Amino acid sequence: RFCAPAAMPVECDGARPREGPPARRGNPDRHATRTARCLAHVLLSIAAVSCLLHQADAFHAALGPLRVQSPSAHAASELRHSAYIPSNFCFDSQAARGLQLQSTPRTRLQLASLVASSPAPVAPLLPDSLVDVKGEPAVVSSLGKLKVEVLLTNGKSKKVNIKDVKMIFPGPVRSWEVAELAADMEEPHAAVVEAHAYLSETGECITIGDLASTIFEETTFKTVWAAWKLVSADLYFHGAPDAIAAHSQEHVDALIAKRAAEEKAEAERVALVKRVKAGKLTAKDKVAFKDVEDLALMRSDSSSVLKMLGMTQTPDVALGLLLEQGLWTTQDCPWPERCGVPAGSPGLGGKVAVPGEERVDLTHLRALAIDDADAEDPDDAITCEEDGKCWVHVADVAAVAGAMSELDEEARRRVTSVYLPTGTVPMLPEAVAEAVGMGVREVSPALSFGFRLEEDGTLADIQVLKTLVRVERLTYEAAAEMLEADDELLTRMEAVADAWRDVREAGGAIGFNFPDVSVKVDEEGGVSIKEVSDLRSKDLVTEFMLMAGAAASAFALDHDIPFLFCSQGPPSDAPVGKAKANQPLAKKAAPAAKIAPTMAPQTLSAMFDLRKRLVRSQVKAVPGLHSSLGMERYAQVTSPLRRYGDLVLHQQLRAFLDDKPLRSPDELEAAVAVVDEKIGNLKRGERMAKQWYTLAWLMQHPDWKGEAICVGHWQPKPHAPRIGQVLIPELGLLANVRLREDVKRDEGMKVKLRGVRLVDMRADWTHIAEAKKLYGTKETEEYQKLARARKNVGTRMSSKTKRQG
Repeated sequence: RFCAPAAMPVECDGARPREGPPARRGNPDRHATRTARCLAHVLLSIAAVSCLLHQADAFHAALGPLRVQSPSAHAASELRHSAYIPSNFCFDSQAARGLQLQSTPRTRLQLASLVASSPAPVAPLLPDSLVDVKGEPAVVSSLGKLKVEVLLTNGKSKKVNIKDVKMIFPGPVRSWEVAELAADMEEPHAAVVEAHAYLSETGECITIGDLASTIFEETTFKTVWAAWKLVSADLYFHGAPDAIAAHSQEHVDALIAKRAAEEKAEAERVALVKRVKAGKLTAKDKVAFKDVEDLALMRSDSSSVLKMLGMTQTPDVALGLLLEQGLWTTQDCPWPERCGVPAGSPGLGGKVAVPGEERVDLTHLRALAIDDADAEDPDDAITCEEDGKCWVHVADVAAVAGAMSELDEEARRRVTSVYLPTGTVPMLPEAVAEAVGMGVREVSPALSFGFRLEEDGTLADIQVLKTLVRVERLTYEAAAEMLEADDELLTRMEAVADAWRDVREAGGAIGFNFPDVSVKVDEEGGVSIKEVSDLRSKDLVTEFMLMAGAAASAFALDHDIPFLFCSQGPPSDAPVGKAKANQPLAKKAAPAAKIAPTMAPQTLSAMFDLRKRLVRSQVKAVPGLHSSLGMERYAQVTSPLRRYGDLVLHQQLRAFLDDKPLRSPDELEAAVAVVDEKIGNLKRGERMAKQWYTLAWLMQHPDWKGEAICVGHWQPKPHAPRIGQVLIPELGLLANVRLREDVKRDEGMKVKLRGVRLVDMRADWTHIAEAKKLYGTKETEEYQKLARARKNVGTRMSSKTKRQG
C-alpha cells in the first residue's frame, strides 16, 4: 500500500481514487492502455512489498527505533534499481505509517534516503509528463526529434526546443488538469525549514518527488510543481529534479536579507512615484534625486530614479524633472558643468611673491588699463610717448608662474578664464592678479612690448622688456568720455590705433558690428540684460592689442625664438545654411576674410552670411597669414592672466631675456595642445550659460515685445510660409520666426514672445504684422489650398463608398 505511487488511482482502505473526467467514448484502445498501465503499477507495488519483506531484517536493523543510518550500498542499490520499485517512487506519510513511524518531514526524508543512496536514473520525456519550459509549467503533448509540443496553463499548445524542456514529473498529467498549475500552492513553511535543516546536516541529495512528499505529505503533480518552484527560487534548495541539495544557512540568511531589502526598495519606489506624480517630494526624496542631478549635469549616463519612474534616462529629461519638481530653479544653470567649466577659483592658497630682479623703470610714463567695470583680471595697459613710441604693458605672470611650476600646471588644467553671467571663473588664483595685475598696486611688474608705427604701416623699434610701470585703471565708458574731452594721451593713442586699422583694412581685414548684450545675475538671483554700446575706447584698446601681437611675432622671428603664431585661412566657399535658433551673438573684434575692401559686407545680413563661412584659426609654430585680421603674422601675448597660450609665450620670452634654454617648436605645440582640446567646450559653456539666463529673464517677462532685424529667410516646403532668421538686438539673440508678411533682408520687424522652453534652450516667437500686410500672395494661397486638401484626406467618402456602406 505505501509503495504504490501517489499518482496511481488505486483504492486503499476505502480511499477513493482521484477523480477526473470519464474516458472519452469511442476511444476504447486508449482506455484499455491506461487500465493496463494501472494494473502494472499495482503488480509492481505488490512485488516491491515482497522484496521489502525478504530484506526486512536488514531494513529494520538499519532503521532501528528511528536511529536512522544509511543502509548498505548493496541494500540501497537492491531497493532502488530492482524492477520491483518504480523510479518515481516516493516515501510519503503512508510509507511512514506502514513502518509504524511518526510521519514528519524528517522521518519522510530519512525513509527516502534509504533508497536514494544510489541516484535514480533520470526519467525520459514521456507524453502527459510535467515539464518546466523556461520557468513555466507545461505538459508534454507529443515528442519530435528536435521539438516538443507542450500544453501550457492557458490552454494553448506550443512547440519548443528539447533543450528548453526540463523533466519534472513523469505523470500522467491530463490535459484538463494543466490549468490547476497556474494557481500558487500554499507552502508549509515549517516543513520547508525542517527539510532544509535535515538536508543541510546530512549533505544528501534527493529527488523532486521526495522533496514534494516531504513538504506536502503527498506526491501529486501539483505538489511536485510547488516543490520545484521552491528549488527554482534558489533560497533553501538548489539542483536538478533528480538531485536536489540544500543551500547553506548562511546563503539562506543572506538571500532573505537581500530580498527583504529589495521588497523595501520596491515599496519605497512605489511611494516615490506617487509623490512625484503628486508633486509632494520630501527632504529625503531630494537626497534620492542626487543621481538625477548627476545625469542632468552629465556626470553620469544613467539614473536609478528615472529608471524607477519609467522615464528615458537622458540629461534633458533629468533636467526637466528637476525643474518640474521644484528641486531646481531657473538659477540652476547646468551648462557650465556640462561643458567642463571648473567650479570656483583655483584651490592654490597663499600669497604670491614677485621675485626680485632687474627691471626697466617706466613709471614716469602715464599708462592706462582700460577694461569693463567688473573686470577682475586687468592684464594689460597701454601708453604712447610724445615721440610716437607706443607701449603695451602686460602683467608679468610668467615671473610667478614659470614653466612646469604648480601655478603653470593649474593654468594648463583650466586653459582659460570663463566669463559667466554669475561671475568669472579665473584660470589662476586671485593672488596672482593681486601680485602682477596692471594697476592693482601702485607699481606693477610687467612684460612690456614697445614699437613704433611707421608711415608705411610697418612696426619698427620693437622692444620686449621686463619693466616696472605705474598704471591708472579706467572703464571703457570713462575712457570714451575722456576721448570726447580730447584727453591728450588718449587722443594720441587713438590716432595710432586708427592708422593701424587702416593698415589692416588694406590687408583685407573686416570688422563685424553685431549687436551684443551683457547678461548678469546678481547675488539675489535677479537677471539683468543690458545692451553693450559701441565705444571708441574699445576700438582703441583692440588695435593696440593687435599691434602688440604683431610686434611680439616680429621680435621672435628677428631673434630666432621658437614661437607660436595664430593664423587663419580665407573663408570657405560653402553655401550658407540656415541658422540655429535662439543663439546669443558674440561681438568679434574683426572676424572677416582677406578680401578687397570694396567687397566688405556693408549690411547686417551680409556680415551674418560671411561669418558663417569663416574657417577656424590655428595656432602653430610656423607663421602664417591671418586673413580675417588682415595681418601677415600675429601672436596672442596680451592676456597671460586668462589664456594659457599667452602664458606659455611669456615663459618663452622671459627665458630668452634671461638667457635660459628655450622650448623647441614641438614642445611649444605640445604645451598648448590641451588648449585645442578644451577651449571649444569652455567657450560653449559661456554661450549656453548666457542663453540660459536670457531665457530665464524672458520667462519673467512673458509679454515681451520688441524689434528684430531679418538677416535671411528660408522655406521649409514648397508654397509654405517663409521662416525668417532674425536678430533681436535688445536680447542679442538669433531666432527663427514664421513670417506673416513679406519681409526683406535687413528690414526691421516686430516680434512677440510666445513661450520659452528652457530645457530645449529655445524661445518661440510670433511675428507681429499689420492686418493689411498679411500674406495674400498666390504662393500662400496655393499652400493654404494644399493644406486644406491634406487635412481632408481620409475623412471624405465617395458616393460609391456611401452606397456600399
